[in-house]
Amino acid sequence: MAGSTEYRTPAEEFMRQHARLAFNVDAAATPENALVGGSCKAEGFIHRFGAPGQACGLCGGILGRFYTAETDGTKREHYGPGDVVWANPPYNPASLLYRFVETAWLTSREQGATWQMLLPPAVETRWFQNFIYDHELNRARDRVDYWFPPKRIRFIRPDGKPSSPRSGNLYVIFRPPLEAK
Repeated sequence: MAGSTEYRTPAEEFMRQHARLAFNVDAAATPENALVGGSCKAEGFIHRFGAPGQACGLCGGILGRFYTAETDGTKREHYGPGDVVWANPPYNPASLLYRFVETAWLTSREQGATWQMLLPPAVETRWFQNFIYDHELNRARDRVDYWFPPKRIRFIRPDGKPSSPRSGNLYVIFRPPLEAK
């Protein structure tokens, strides 16, 4: 178990965040832990009743699509206008985490996707400094929101047991630019 990067966000925590934005894409999943898309939990069907971002009429799972390590959720061509992306990316290696944050930043600005990410609270990192915080204005960058949840999130390990969190968490939302009027 040590060194695993495939920890799942608890369903209750994900649904609290889903109520805010109605995700239709999970950018960092495995087939077993996808919170959006994936196989229907009711009788082995595929989710098919409703629109992306809504709950499946059979099992209540969220309709949409997900990306795995093999399909690479950091590929910018996966995202476009109307995508509301959930990402709890692997925190290691740091280069992969940087690529996820960079993809969120770029696809929100250039391709119109909205992203919400669950990240480590590492404000000294290049990804935080380059894409989230604006030092010139001493605040979050334009169209970026971030906050620290009041309690540490106990992720679900691959064996189904809750983790013992070592640090707090950071939520970040990257929003597309406002349309010119």
